[in-house]
Amino acid sequence: MSYYPDHPDHAKEARKLTNRLRELGFNAVIFDHHKLQVNELGLPRWISSNIYKADMVFVIASQEYSVVYDLTLKSIPESTATLQGYVTNVNFLRVAQELCDIQNLLFSGRYRHRIMVIQLSTGQDCKREPISYFNQTPFIWPNQEEEIISFIHDYKRQLSNT
Repeated sequence: MSYYPDHPDHAKEARKLTNRLRELGFNAVIFDHHKLQVNELGLPRWISSNIYKADMVFVIASQEYSVVYDLTLKSIPESTATLQGYVTNVNFLRVAQELCDIQNLLFSGRYRHRIMVIQLSTGQDCKREPISYFNQTPFIWPNQEEEIISFIHDYKRQLSNT
């Protein structure tokens, strides 16, 4: 699960989504639940190992996530003050690493179907465009819980048939 905690309610909702997926038997991984492992492996190594071994990567699209995307992958020029405010932020650094690893998956050409974009109901007031890079219309959590779960089950069935 790749997300930027825009505000406390947003982070809480991301954890709820992760917990719900775990209740349904999926091994959903979110940074917040694995801080001890992160400390042991180091942040970049922990992120890379989890993204590359995941059957599916969930991108939680949000206002701040889009800013990190713009500053790292899209290279949108921002004021130096804005950039300096982000580069010392651990969430910025984590999401930037996650985006780089996700980009590498996408560039390999085999993994586009492994990325699922979700927008949390707490983030529906996002003023920025959705991240077009993923070329997906985001699912809305929890409003579209059934569709999200169905999509995951269908994908798992495809994996087991290959």
